[in-house]
Amino acid sequence: MAEVRPFRGLRYNREIVRDLGQVICPPYDVISPEQQNILYHRSPYNIVRLEHGQALHGDDAENNRHTRAAAVFTEWRDKGVLRLDTMPSIYVHDHFFGENGELKRRGFVARVRLEPPEKRTVLPHENTVSGIKSDRLMLLRACRTNISPIFVLYHDQSGRIADILEQATKAKPIADCTVPEGEGHRLWAITDTVSIEGISRVLYGQTLYIADGHHRYETSMAYQQEMLSKAASYTGQEGFNFIMMTLVSFDDPGLIIYPIHRMVHGLTPAAIRRLEKAFEDVFDVQYVTLDVASDSARLLGETKGLFVVVGLVEGKAGICRIRADLNVDRMMPAERSSTYRRLAVSLLHHLVLDRLPEYSEGQASITYTHDEVEACKAVREGVCQVAVLLPPTSPSTIKEIADSGDRMPGKSTFFYPKLPTGLVLNYLETSP
Repeated sequence: MAEVRPFRGLRYNREIVRDLGQVICPPYDVISPEQQNILYHRSPYNIVRLEHGQALHGDDAENNRHTRAAAVFTEWRDKGVLRLDTMPSIYVHDHFFGENGELKRRGFVARVRLEPPEKRTVLPHENTVSGIKSDRLMLLRACRTNISPIFVLYHDQSGRIADILEQATKAKPIADCTVPEGEGHRLWAITDTVSIEGISRVLYGQTLYIADGHHRYETSMAYQQEMLSKAASYTGQEGFNFIMMTLVSFDDPGLIIYPIHRMVHGLTPAAIRRLEKAFEDVFDVQYVTLDVASDSARLLGETKGLFVVVGLVEGKAGICRIRADLNVDRMMPAERSSTYRRLAVSLLHHLVLDRLPEYSEGQASITYTHDEVEACKAVREGVCQVAVLLPPTSPSTIKEIADSGDRMPGKSTFFYPKLPTGLVLNYLETSP
């Protein structure tokens, strides 16, 4: 059962930080080195110093970006740059985006009790990577704080939560800002017990679904176990038993999921020919001009293709469909769910990319983008040799994967826009 609670959020002191748009940042996994540098120079209080600090030459176990984050965090709390709210709250967050900020996604920020996957209370849908979890765990140990919320989906069939959130937004927001990149944010605090209990009751019997933040959830589970092993006493109410989430309804009109396209690097001409044959052994490949492929979602919808591969034939893009004479389902791992075995990203990896010797032996590598125009441009300019443009995954498919106990390959979904880091922090040393 999902246990959702209010908490005393740690937030920027507006007497010191006048413009929140200058100090919030995206989550760590989408911050490029160039953007990291921009954020560092944007404000001395930009939260990137905690979320994704710069590594320096000579870093070691005693002095590194995580120890520096801890020192900055302590300094900001001591100087009152960050301070705890006086009342436990559930925070309503409206995220405005689009060309003129005309789109909106509404969520709420709360503490939720950590539960292992076998309890089926909080379910993942993607695989994780150990190196990323190790990095996040070092940061969590250093700061003892959820600096960024994870993104979680829930159902609200009765509309009760939507009504509570809507009522809360009739008050003056406690934060209202626009970042230089154009996205806007408004934040309200729900402090009355009737509304908080109303939200908690709706979600108590539900399963929650991780949209974005799989590594941070598993990191928090590992941190919880570490803290339990050290605890002289235990009540179950300690802050390390909870994680900060932004929860968004499956039915929210601003819930947008982009695919994450693959760009393959390090292929020789001979390897490209082998890759072409690997595709054509499994798929019917219809070649079209490259400019047509720049809108992959539309193209795949019109042609009932699974994905588009760019770079096998110079100046062309191939629309890939399963060959009619093959039972591809039997070629996929039998232990995986039927939903998983039908996914374009699963078919791509199991039947083609993972079987490429250059990839399995480390000579070729894959990078990722959610922008199909960028992927096509990378092929044109020789940045990569081949790009594969995938279709988006629907929220219902993500739910099916999670409900079946399966997981999609890593980097399969891109929830847009990314949640901001820095509007609210969850300091684990405070009681729920």
